[in-house]
Amino acid sequence: MRSSEPSISCFFSGVALLLATGLAGCGDFCITGFSSNGTGQVNVSAGNPPPPCSLPHVNTMMRAVAIKSAACEDCSAAARVEHLFVTLQGIELRRDAAGGATSAAWIEIAPQFAAKPRQIDLIGNSPRELLEENLLVPAGNYREVRLKLFSGSSVEVCGTSPGNCLVMADGRVQELGLPKEDSELLLAIDRESGSFLLLPDSKVELQLHLEPHQVFHSSPSGGWKQQMILAGKVTIEPETTQAERTTPEM
Repeated sequence: MRSSEPSISCFFSGVALLLATGLAGCGDFCITGFSSNGTGQVNVSAGNPPPPCSLPHVNTMMRAVAIKSAACEDCSAAARVEHLFVTLQGIELRRDAAGGATSAAWIEIAPQFAAKPRQIDLIGNSPRELLEENLLVPAGNYREVRLKLFSGSSVEVCGTSPGNCLVMADGRVQELGLPKEDSELLLAIDRESGSFLLLPDSKVELQLHLEPHQVFHSSPSGGWKQQMILAGKVTIEPETTQAERTTPEM
């Protein structure tokens, strides 16, 4: 016998309604539950005095990585980026909720970076760098990521001390700016629907794709000035094993 997802969903809805009707007279009960992709769970507790009601804690296991790029072997020393240093002080996810981008909608998944900033080099032979793993993130819809970047250091010590900069193959060091005059970078999750659903008990990989972009802006002295700014996107993929990550594509 086959059963469709709508019928399963209706089953859980019907169970909850039946229990609510049968126990409505006493008021000493609590019903909680969730449903995802046709599966779900309904919990009923009763007692006198009434038990406190709370939603079940359902999480997604997440790993955060930074995707690296290989150095341009065909570029001249003046045009080849040898190192791209970015220093993180936090990584936040924003829930896709009716409340909008309020502070309550943001979830910090790397709070330890605030006290100990994490510097990464986005240029290298390895395809990715692990930032954090075994992160428990509440299941639900998420729309964007906010990176908190370290600010205030001198570009001359970038690479040996926390900072954000590019080191060219000829030894020149360039400051890496941000699209806005602050120390945060907002990145939309690369998804046609505009948001991504983290399912309960799933394992996913949050991938940061960061790269420098060249822009020009007018300077106070007149004319146009070149600047390199940090840009990028975020993707979320099912978590892969170490063997799958190291197996070359055919």
